[in-house]
Amino acid sequence: MTDDVQKHLTRADLSLRAAERMMPEFPSDAISRAYYAVFHAAKAVALLLDIDRSSHHALWSVFGKEVANMELMPRECHKYALDLFSARMSSDYLADPADTIALAERHLQNAREFVAAAKTFIEEHTR
Repeated sequence: MTDDVQKHLTRADLSLRAAERMMPEFPSDAISRAYYAVFHAAKAVALLLDIDRSSHHALWSVFGKEVANMELMPRECHKYALDLFSARMSSDYLADPADTIALAERHLQNAREFVAAAKTFIEEHTR
């Protein structure tokens, strides 16, 4: 495993912990941190596969084609990522996001599953 892959996994863990600490008082911010946990975990997977994309849209596009469609990770992980990407956009940019605690908890759980799946994939491919 490269240093960059490990750094992105560490960022994913830190973002998950931040999201958990923000709940339930700041659900919109928790959604944002949950998204970044997924983003960094996906970036680690992509880097392991020698894929580097600079934009979020490009990362999710290549993740769908090279990881989800190839079933290297569970397909629902891509759906979780896209849902979180959309939720994060609303949470971060709307003046009055309609994020509820229940919605944030669902996104946080999906982020946990995504990060765990990414770690499993990386562990299996770096032995």
